[in-house]
Amino acid sequence: IATSSLKAREGTYSSRIQNPANNYCYKDVTPAGATVYYRFYVYLDVATLAAGARVGLAHIRGTTLTNWISGVYIWEATRKLILRYLTGGALTYKTQTVTTLAEDVWYAVEHKVVVGATDGSLITWLDGSQITALDVSNIDNNDYGNPGRIHLGAYDSSGTITLDMYQDSVIVDDASYIGLIVSGWTHKILGVPNANIGKIQGILKANIAKVNGV
Repeated sequence: IATSSLKAREGTYSSRIQNPANNYCYKDVTPAGATVYYRFYVYLDVATLAAGARVGLAHIRGTTLTNWISGVYIWEATRKLILRYLTGGALTYKTQTVTTLAEDVWYAVEHKVVVGATDGSLITWLDGSQITALDVSNIDNNDYGNPGRIHLGAYDSSGTITLDMYQDSVIVDDASYIGLIVSGWTHKILGVPNANIGKIQGILKANIAKVNGV
């Protein structure tokens, strides 16, 4: 994973991921409440996935940082958007067959994660439209605490994959739906969720840790 000026949804830079094998950056979410929204833009320059292959685009880890609560993926050759999430102490999939991501297009992906012993839930939006087929409710997903860290990049990928992907314009909020970029509105780095505003703008920049591998 690296900073790139070749493509950007906002400003000059974005992150570029060419190796799908656990190349990501992260930001800790503090204070860690039970609810978090995050939105990012993704551009698939090349994304060729064999049968059964998956690429993780973004994940939320619990405050224990020992495991993750929910992840957004693309799946197989048609690049269907799917979820892999925690429920009852184990990871499972939520799939759908309609919503796919094409190459050479910027998409806005937003994901809401609510942690609870019986009332955990997940909601996913693509370009501002809720994907109801990916709604999850009434689950037990509090094994690892509240949302504590967001990962962006390629993580928990599997199978035969050729990937050249860009991500940009990341925002995290602890209170409400974020939505799409408004023309002429430039986000700033304001820190982590606080007073209903939490933003991470331009990943791989100030205050955002970078790692290769787990």
